[in-house]
Amino acid sequence: MSQGGRLFGRQAFVGLSSKQYGTVTLGRQYDAAVTLCGFTASCQFAGYGPHVGDNDNILDTYRLNNSVQYKTPEVSGLQGQVLYAFSNEAGQFSNNNAFSAGAHYDNGPLSLAAIFVNLNHPNAADNTGGAVSGDYGTFSPFTKSATSDAGIVGHRIAGLGGGYRFGTWRLTGTYTSVRFDYQDNSHLTLNNAEVLLSDRVLPDLNVGASYTYTWGNYSQDLQPKYHQFNVGVDYFLSKRTDVMAYIVYQRAAGDAKFAQVYTMSPSASKTQMVSVIGMRHKF
Repeated sequence: MSQGGRLFGRQAFVGLSSKQYGTVTLGRQYDAAVTLCGFTASCQFAGYGPHVGDNDNILDTYRLNNSVQYKTPEVSGLQGQVLYAFSNEAGQFSNNNAFSAGAHYDNGPLSLAAIFVNLNHPNAADNTGGAVSGDYGTFSPFTKSATSDAGIVGHRIAGLGGGYRFGTWRLTGTYTSVRFDYQDNSHLTLNNAEVLLSDRVLPDLNVGASYTYTWGNYSQDLQPKYHQFNVGVDYFLSKRTDVMAYIVYQRAAGDAKFAQVYTMSPSASKTQMVSVIGMRHKF
């Protein structure tokens, strides 16, 4: 329902896979930012409370259409991937196209990942058949320039993530650097740093807490800042069914005018808190 009415809105692709040569897929797919998802509280606890507006797309607010992706074979826990999404418009190759690349390492208690994503003219009104269409910028306070209604012409994401497990505890962290370029030639750079500590108290019970600091700089010399705290409890009734309770608290600071926890309407003030309790079943 959140994918613009698409019948297969999350992903829809075909491909070929080989343990020796890797995997090639074509269709509607996630970009490389999803590689960092497992290091964040929003992914570990039922998909709530990503970085402000999901500005780094770790929670996959948008997907890439017309895309071709190659993933290397996994060697000793290391795997790489590259993706290109076509604009699908003759003679206008950069009007709503995209590129992403990433690598991740997962071996024993240590996990590491690095990603890069670049979008040109995402969600272009004159090319709805391009790489990004209809699901871009949902619940984001950064889709317009700070001083005008100018939209986005470029969106670039670079990020790192890591985690280490010791006993039942796991410490993870992410850092992403994001740049938005707007139609009025202004730009915004954002940085997101999150640290998460979780504990698998029981084989079927996971608890954790995280802190995220987001700070930015508009070319108009405005500096928005955000502090966000996530606390979650997740109990697994089975491999596919769990019940959870989750709290997200966000405080805007600096030149940020309001708080806005992802999927929520903007707060009337610089603070906002969201609490969620529910059950999830994976099909």
